[in-house]
Amino acid sequence: MIIFTHNLDEVDRLADRVALLNTRLVAVDSPGSLRARAFGTRVRIRLASSAAGYAAAVRSAGAGDVRDDGRTLSIGLDAAGSPGVPAIVRALVQAGADIEAVEGETPTLEQVYLRLMKDAHP
Repeated sequence: MIIFTHNLDEVDRLADRVALLNTRLVAVDSPGSLRARAFGTRVRIRLASSAAGYAAAVRSAGAGDVRDDGRTLSIGLDAAGSPGVPAIVRALVQAGADIEAVEGETPTLEQVYLRLMKDAHP
């Protein structure tokens, strides 16, 4: 079945393959693969206190792409030699962080669409 729609929430719920068009075919793949292409694999770790002091501990564990957002760290996992989630959590705990939650970071299909359109037309 083929569905043409601008409702990306509906697409995300129903489709197993997505084609993005903008006068030409920009991308076609599963929603998950499009997310990985646009944003890579990321994990979000929410801490009980400010994350600012802990970004360095995550970098020293080998993660290069670390973003501090208040009480949350967003960490890219795709770079070669990047540590896995257990090593990152271990480094944070050893640095004294109180971890409240660890979850995969999943951008919306709308965010994916906007990123891929921007990349297709710089």
